[in-house]
Amino acid sequence: MTWLGPVCSSGMHADLYSCRSCLYELDQRVLEANIRRDIAALPVRPSTPVPRRP
Repeated sequence: MTWLGPVCSSGMHADLYSCRSCLYELDQRVLEANIRRDIAALPVRPSTPVPRRP
């Protein structure tokens, strides 16, 4: 078990521990959240209009 730090829930405090597989899952969720945030911050490039055929 790995100690993650203190946690506060419903006005109570306790130490938070995690097993290796749960720690990996938490790390992946944090990574995905940051990737989504970074993608959302990218500037939007205007699309090139498609020429119409006569």
